Amino acid sequence: SGRVLMDQNSTVPGVEITPGELISPILSLRNIVAGAVSTVAVKFTTRNALGSDFRVAVTFPSSFELSAGSATVAYSGKLSYRSVFAHTTGSTVISEWSALSSISSNDVIEFTLTNVRVPRISGPVGPFGIATYTTASRTIDVSST
Repeated sequence: SGRVLMDQNSTVPGVEITPGELISPILSLRNIVAGAVSTVAVKFTTRNALGSDFRVAVTFPSSFELSAGSATVAYSGKLSYRSVFAHTTGSTVISEWSALSSISSNDVIEFTLTNVRVPRISGPVGPFGIATYTTASRTIDVSST
């Protein structure tokens, strides 16, 4: 006996998949004197796999200056740096990476941003944001530190 389609709905709405949460994100300023040009150490553990090509965005409070010289990225471990640029709106540095091998979930990522001027006025600053993306700018994991 054959099957007969009785009812069909081809317009079932989709769902939005939310990003994962980065594990133990750390952002450390090497020089915290007002107005100093500093390096910034970034470290986190991935919640989701990143593959071998990905982006990391680090967002600073607007009182930071990202072009004190030029914002560059140093790398270590299994990362190979491809490019970095600072958004002209806001204080976000996005770095693009090619890994020597695929980055899995629970892998530790570490890198350093250079030539970042800390605020010229003393006092507390924050929060900072860290997020991982595909090279097509789709969010993978996020965190605010």
